[in-house]
Parts: sequence; C-alpha cells; structure tokens
Amino acid sequence: GQGLPKPPAGKELPFPVRDGMESFAGNEATPSVVTCEGRDRMHRISQWFALLETGVIILLVAFVTGFGLVQIILRNIFSTGLLWGDPFLRHAVLWICMLGAVMAVAEDRHIRIDLLLKVLPPSLARTLAFLARALPVLVCVVLFYASWEFVQNERLGQDLAFGFLPVWMLQL
Repeated sequence: GQGLPKPPAGKELPFPVRDGMESFAGNEATPSVVTCEGRDRMHRISQWFALLETGVIILLVAFVTGFGLVQIILRNIFSTGLLWGDPFLRHAVLWICMLGAVMAVAEDRHIRIDLLLKVLPPSLARTLAFLARALPVLVCVVLFYASWEFVQNERLGQDLAFGFLPVWMLQL
C-alpha cells in the first residue's frame, strides 16, 4: 500500500494519522479501498479539526488559569467573588478533560496495556485487538444513553448554573 499522501513540507500534523494500512499485530497490511483523493481530503479535514481542538484546549486552559486567579484575588483581597465563578470553572475543567481525552484517543496516546498483543499468535492478537477497541465503543454508547437521560432530567428541573444559563446546557 501507498499509505497517506505526504502533506507539503512544513505542514505536517502534530500526530500520527492512521490510514487503515497497518495491522495491530504487525501482520501484512491489506490494501485500502479509499482513493488517494479521498484520503487527502480526509487528511485535511482531520488536520483542521486537530488544530481547532488544540486551539480550544489552549484557550480554555488559559482562560481557566486567568479566571481562577481573578477569583482568588477577589476572594482574598476584596472579600468577594463572582457567585457563578466556581461552578463555571468546574465545568470548564470538565470540558478540558473531555477534549484532552478525545485528543489522546485521536493521537493514539491513551493508556493501553498491549503486552498480550505482543506475545499472542497474530490471529488471536487481531481478535483481542478488535475486542479491545470494540468494548470501549460499547461503554461509550451506554454512557451516552445514561448522560442523555441525565441531561433530560436536569432540563426538567430548570436549575440555573450561573446567571441566566441553565445547568443542562453546560452538560451537553
């Protein structure tokens, strides 16, 4: 297989992009059915989303740091603070964690114990690798359903997080 076409010099992605050509257990790669044009387009879209995601995380971390500092100064020096500041910071930290987890999975840098994949026969290693990737998908589907139900219940409660913003909007 040819793999992904190389982007122009200086426009490399900050993470590895998988094109479906390599196997988990190190066996012979099977040819991809995606055309070079389609892969190039998907590569550009993937690169754009990666940059957007990185930018959002950077902005959120900078904002949380600055806003937390403002809250500390307001409390310790002026004996006041923004009433909605702490819940807002908690939600922002959760969003940073979620986006960071998404980025770790996209870059294949998440925690994984793959010792068995290296010592098992290739056919069994492929099956185990498939199960290792399918199980988290199943867990995500179950958690998505539970989260959806939770947000719907919060929506019925009509509680406000801070200002006029309902709690359920922060939990989407």
